[in-house]
Amino acid sequence: MKIAVAGLGLIGGSFALALKKRTSHTVLGLDADPETVRAAISFGAVDEIISPDRLDRAELSLIALPPRAALTFLQEQAPRFAEGSLVADLCGVKEKIVAAGEAALHPRTAFLGCHPMAGKEKGGFANASADLFEGASLILTPTPNTPPKAVKVLTDLAAEVGFGRVALSSPAEHDRIIAFTSQLCHAVSGAYVQSPMADLAAGFTGGSYEDFTRVAEMDPALWSQLFAENRENLLAELAGLRERLAELEGHLRRGEEEALRALLKSWSDRKKELLRAGKTEA
Repeated sequence: MKIAVAGLGLIGGSFALALKKRTSHTVLGLDADPETVRAAISFGAVDEIISPDRLDRAELSLIALPPRAALTFLQEQAPRFAEGSLVADLCGVKEKIVAAGEAALHPRTAFLGCHPMAGKEKGGFANASADLFEGASLILTPTPNTPPKAVKVLTDLAAEVGFGRVALSSPAEHDRIIAFTSQLCHAVSGAYVQSPMADLAAGFTGGSYEDFTRVAEMDPALWSQLFAENRENLLAELAGLRERLAELEGHLRRGEEEALRALLKSWSDRKKELLRAGKTEA
């Protein structure tokens, strides 16, 4: 299969590298940055670099661009995708992208929203890896307009490049859940390291500090778009977090140690419950 990868940064570059390492598919690369193109060729991530007017050569096109760039790309290049081919985006928000993709392509070309649950703090092709998706989850967000064959193609491809699991969701449900499992984590971690105490932390940190602060380092251009495009869902999660922290703060202010112990036990029990139900990772 000929697969075009539009955007050869961390995610697109990793997809291209994984395809070349693990499959026999032909990889056609597109990127606006000449340095990225040179690096992708040098590291053997692509078989060929193409311009958008050659997208009709691909049976599958993967759009690995930030949300707004992906929207623009889909709208501008829609006529160039081959009739009967499959186009999939790899953005971290889905509802708006899927709606725009289907509006631009359906029914001439199939569209399927995807979100690989893998990444690094630093982006760009320089940080791409053929093993980035090893064991990770790939979320697919089909709609009533999505041909069943499209889901099978991406499910099979996910297994080929190393994903450990494929999860299905509607675009709206994806955005609601991802506000909690990803965006809230980045927001809280980023806010946490703004404390002046971070300047004094060297030598006083352990695993909990390192784990909690890892995702504070993020690409502001990308994450500001992800936050903004999923604003209502993220705002709801922030409001819920404030309520839960306010309960903790109230017990501390009032010196209610018994109530504090009970609250912490309920938090710990909740984590154990999620583990038993297989709804979270250890």
